[in-house]
Amino acid sequence: RVLRGGMDEKFWRAVRGRRSVLELSGEWGRVFSLNFSPDGPYLATAVVHRAVLWRYRKGERVHTMEGHSDELNAVAFSRTGSHIVTASEDGTAKVWIARTGKSVRTLAGHADLLTLAAFAPDDCLFVTASCDRTAKIWNASTGACARTLVGRTSDVGTATFSPGGSHVLTASNDRTAKIWNVSTGACVRTLFGHTDIAYSAVFSPGDAQIVTASDDGTAKIWTAATGECVRALPAHTPPGSPARVWSVSFSPQGGHVLTAACDSIKVWNASTGEIVRTLDCKSVIQAVFSPDGSRIAAAAERSSTAAIVWDMRTFSTVLTARDLGLPPNRRSFSVDGVGRHHAGGGRAFLLGRGF
Repeated sequence: RVLRGGMDEKFWRAVRGRRSVLELSGEWGRVFSLNFSPDGPYLATAVVHRAVLWRYRKGERVHTMEGHSDELNAVAFSRTGSHIVTASEDGTAKVWIARTGKSVRTLAGHADLLTLAAFAPDDCLFVTASCDRTAKIWNASTGACARTLVGRTSDVGTATFSPGGSHVLTASNDRTAKIWNVSTGACVRTLFGHTDIAYSAVFSPGDAQIVTASDDGTAKIWTAATGECVRALPAHTPPGSPARVWSVSFSPQGGHVLTAACDSIKVWNASTGEIVRTLDCKSVIQAVFSPDGSRIAAAAERSSTAAIVWDMRTFSTVLTARDLGLPPNRRSFSVDGVGRHHAGGGRAFLLGRGF
């Protein structure tokens, strides 16, 4: 398949050193976000102003969801997989029936572009984040805004529910992460400690901890109940200056943390803060675990020697791809901690996990 501008887009999978390749064919532009269905067989992608649903193992397009008037920054499945929500720079979110691709609801209310949308664990609510400095909680059945989370002094780049659904976590350009009570909309805790933009924040699977990623080159692990920083991961510090850490995620079992930055991907022991693996891939802007923890997905921007497939027994490069040359939009990337995968710079990678 050839993208706009003559650029190829391929999805690769490596399982314990065995390489396979899957190519999704069709008319495309830049890929801003992608997300696996909870049960695994489907992949939803956000491509410019539309979302596309795939049977990704077969490389088959199921349908295309069109209706936004500007680029999409996020696409996410409901936890049952029955619905999809998209967030757009047109200032709206849309809810779609995954089986048919039909739009059933348009949510308008933000005063600026949307950066993210994600369902609550019970699918009754979802949250949106915006550059209008707010996040909003919506009733998924009626489309009514149930709560507006205010108190930010800068763009809200990401918002996600806790696994238990009682709290929302946001990260912002104001260098902090905030925990909000879903029922009252009150901010119950602010996490201070980063010295630059906080790009990403997610809960651990059991709600007990939070991990954040920042432009200051670090990731931090916090106790959710107290807001205490219990571990600072000097994640990415190449010579000269820290590399911004675009994203973080916990493994499904909570034992590992994954960080993605301009210089590499790193896997950390969440309990000790020790590095388990470093994957040498430049200009990485997203890396997440699959829902079952068997794979790592990564997205990278321009790099002429970027690795697409690694042998996960040795972590050696087995395949490289040419630079696709698309600059990232940092607002396009966030992680919900439940197998959500995002792609930018025109390229996404699927990697088998061997540690």
